Amino acid sequence: MIFPLKRLYFILSWIWILCSLAFLLFGYVKREQPMIHEEAFTRQLTQLNTLEELDQRVKATFEHSHQDTVYIAHFIDSLLKKRFYHGYSEVQPDENWMAWLAGKLFWQDFLFHTTPKKIIQYPMAACSQQGILFQDQLQKLGIRFATTAMTKNKDLNSGHYAVSVWYKGGWHFYDTNLEAEFDSLEHPSYQEMIQHKTYKKAYEKKYNQHAQSFFKNKSIKRVDINVIKGTKMAAFHLVTEYLSKYLWVLLLSINLWIRFRKVN
Repeated sequence: MIFPLKRLYFILSWIWILCSLAFLLFGYVKREQPMIHEEAFTRQLTQLNTLEELDQRVKATFEHSHQDTVYIAHFIDSLLKKRFYHGYSEVQPDENWMAWLAGKLFWQDFLFHTTPKKIIQYPMAACSQQGILFQDQLQKLGIRFATTAMTKNKDLNSGHYAVSVWYKGGWHFYDTNLEAEFDSLEHPSYQEMIQHKTYKKAYEKKYNQHAQSFFKNKSIKRVDINVIKGTKMAAFHLVTEYLSKYLWVLLLSINLWIRFRKVN
């Protein structure tokens, strides 16, 4: 029984080694998806592609504004609208082939980045990804925030993710992904938008009009105060990225050691 198990180990380990090397060396795919809407996206801002640079820019603006929460929320909102266009930034096979393969074979969500450090490297980001970046900046500045979750309803078979920011004794609604627009720096809450039907003007463009359905059907709620989504997926990506990049080295070392030991 020992021999078949040992042989099986060698077969599987070499398959892993060869797959890892193939994905690492030849697994690069185009990291940018086409922009399908006319958005506020500004190509030059993609040079802002590290979390450290984003942190510095936001922090400097916050200090320059004398820690004005209304202004900094507007600044982050405007910056992210111009920095990204709509589309998921995805794990690539050359950086994490295990998560990429899991996403292709089992569950699509395995593909999507959930850490600010990864999201900022791409020109596109979906609603949850832009929301995570927004909330990460607010958290670093000590500003209270929440997730505004919009769920599918009778008119729309998909959900959406936006951010609420706390200032002046209340919550205020921000949506960088679908680029909700308001007349003043101080945004209303989603409840005020429903009450006064200002969501119609906020989402009046052709590509974002469908978001009016969430307000019309009241399929919207505030959740997870001061909690950033995606930590479990981030942990999964961290482990699988490490295994994708380095486990083959360990397996190759063991196999070579066994081979040389047998020869000697």
